[in-house]
Amino acid sequence: MEYPTLITASSVAFDPLGVRINPEQTAIHECGHQFFYGMLASNEFEEPWLDEGFTSWFTYKVMERSYHSLLGGRRFQVGTNFLEWGDYWTLPSADPLTRFGFRTLDHLSYDSTAYAKPTLVLDQLEAMLGRPVMEQVMRAYAQEMAFHHPTRNDFRRIAERESGRDLSPFWRDFVEGTEVLDYAIRGAKSRDITEGGWLFSDKAPVFAAPQPAAPGRVGSITLERRGGIRAPITLWVRLENREEQRLVWDGQDRWITYEFDSPVVAAVLDPDGNYPMLKDRLHASYTPMPVRRGFHYWAQMVWGAVAGWMLGCGIG
Repeated sequence: MEYPTLITASSVAFDPLGVRINPEQTAIHECGHQFFYGMLASNEFEEPWLDEGFTSWFTYKVMERSYHSLLGGRRFQVGTNFLEWGDYWTLPSADPLTRFGFRTLDHLSYDSTAYAKPTLVLDQLEAMLGRPVMEQVMRAYAQEMAFHHPTRNDFRRIAERESGRDLSPFWRDFVEGTEVLDYAIRGAKSRDITEGGWLFSDKAPVFAAPQPAAPGRVGSITLERRGGIRAPITLWVRLENREEQRLVWDGQDRWITYEFDSPVVAAVLDPDGNYPMLKDRLHASYTPMPVRRGFHYWAQMVWGAVAGWMLGCGIG
């Protein structure tokens, strides 16, 4: 718990997995409140995300730099923002960040809008502005707003001034809106190109047996926008002929299909990680062997968890 110049944290007597929540994450989080709850003195009742959300984001950054994961082993890693990610996607669209804390749908929605979603939103803002600019924004915000009871409009004003960018679309989609950023690869297909069949002329129709024609086999891939946020997204594909292409879809329609001169053997949406808030990256990638890949992926996850538990208990 946080108080001005005083924090409290606890630990657990038995922690075989070595989860870095108590006291590591808790202590770092409560120390962060000395800045956003204390020195900046934002209104945690009306705009809790300016206190809890900013503190959670900085906690995630400190944990990432210091420990790299909440739970880690040779085969298994749990990211330092795993809890925020899970809380947000449990209830992502109930309330916007602008909702008063005491007027959210329920306690679960409060946790999402006060802690979880702001962490991901600030991560998204950093990906858009770049880390040096984001650090400059945060530095200016902390210095100028110290003991001034800032609001979200103060943060936006400083962020736009320091970055030199108009954040209206970002503010509309991620701060004031409740839609989600969700793109997926719906599927990929391939087919053989042939020529022949029935040939018509002035004489009687003649049937010619279909024969392979250039370019031989062709492929296509269909993308789908499942969420309400429309944003341009990059698609990277590798074709059977070893050619690689990068395409940008504006995301305005619900779906789009791209045609290629060779079958698609691999594809990834947002390969550069420009959208940390993109939901379900498992369905934002494609390979022709989804069953084999899925089995090995989840087998690795399960065995990693079991091995980590055994090591924590001293029996591995």
